[in-house]
Amino acid sequence: MNVNEALSRCEKLDELIQIAWDAGLDRKAVIREGSFIAQMFAGGGELDSVVTLFWPVPRPLEVVDRWSEASRLGHEEKLRPFASAVVPGTVFGGLVSHYVVAPDLSKLVGQLVLTAIVVASIALLGLVLQRVIGLVLARRAATLDEDTALILVLVRLRGGVLRKPRLVPFMLPRLRKALQRVADPMAES
Repeated sequence: MNVNEALSRCEKLDELIQIAWDAGLDRKAVIREGSFIAQMFAGGGELDSVVTLFWPVPRPLEVVDRWSEASRLGHEEKLRPFASAVVPGTVFGGLVSHYVVAPDLSKLVGQLVLTAIVVASIALLGLVLQRVIGLVLARRAATLDEDTALILVLVRLRGGVLRKPRLVPFMLPRLRKALQRVADPMAES
């Protein structure tokens, strides 16, 4: 039985990943596909949507994506540094505006200055956080190896299956098809 036949017979997401891994396929590609499916399970589940938009700490699957050279970058990852900067930027901008810049200005001009300083503070802090998050991801990805990446993906994938079993019938064919493309990159379906 070849790899494609084994993949087509498998009925569990984590076993699909393991079959592809054991068959000696491109390991980074296998990890990329597994990570993508695990993230689809996590979307809206664990603290992964709106709440973690304000949480600048990189998540394990982001590190795996960086390690596996995944090219997808969702809008959450692009917005997260700026969303994380909202509260501290507002506080910092308000304090600077109130105590340093605008104590002698009229109410209208003071409000305009306050707004401008708060927006500038959020933007500046967002750019700093964007750089810091990128550096943290790069450093963590540099310390990751194949086996650890596989474990991280399988743990997240199994957790997603347990939390949202109703998604498995939709995710199974998608993962199977992606892994079959990895197994035979010349075959287009």
